[in-house]
Formats: sequence, structure tokens, C-alpha cells
Amino acid sequence: MENSIRKVRQTFLAMKAIRKRKILTAVLACALAFTTIRHQAEALNAAEARTVAEEAYIYFYPLVIMDVSRKRFTNVEPGKMFARGPMKTFSHPRRP
Repeated sequence: MENSIRKVRQTFLAMKAIRKRKILTAVLACALAFTTIRHQAEALNAAEARTVAEEAYIYFYPLVIMDVSRKRFTNVEPGKMFARGPMKTFSHPRRP
């Protein structure tokens, strides 16, 4: 009985140590990423910044509009609005 409790405790402590290492690794990776981003941001001139902004707008605008439309079309009770309904359900487009 004591051996099994001891093994469970050792396993728990080992998992706790692994979690601490993972968290520390994630924090260090984020810190490194943020310092790299800051150095890259300082190196951009106005023309490069404008180009990056245009590319980001071209790429992300359709994604944002699509998500807004999805939320608008699915944030209703079933049968309340024509051709709209909650997520993961079928909504028949026929009018009653």
C-alpha cells in the first residue's frame, strides 16, 4: 500500500515538474518572440509599414467579415428568421 502511494506521489511530483518546465519554456519563447518583434518593428520604414498594413488588410478583412456574418446568421432561435438558425443544425430555407 505504501509503495503504491509513494509511486503515485512520485508520478505527481514528476508531472508537476514537467508542467513547470513547459510553462517556463512558453514564457521564455514569448519573451524572445516579443523582443524579436520589437527589433523588427523598429527596422521598418514608412513604405514597408504601409505594404505590411495593406497585405494584412487584404488577408484578414474577408476572414473578419465571414466570422461576423456567421455569428449574425447563427445567433438566432430556430425558426425565428428565414434561412437562419443555430450552429450545427439544419435550417430549411422554405417559408412556412
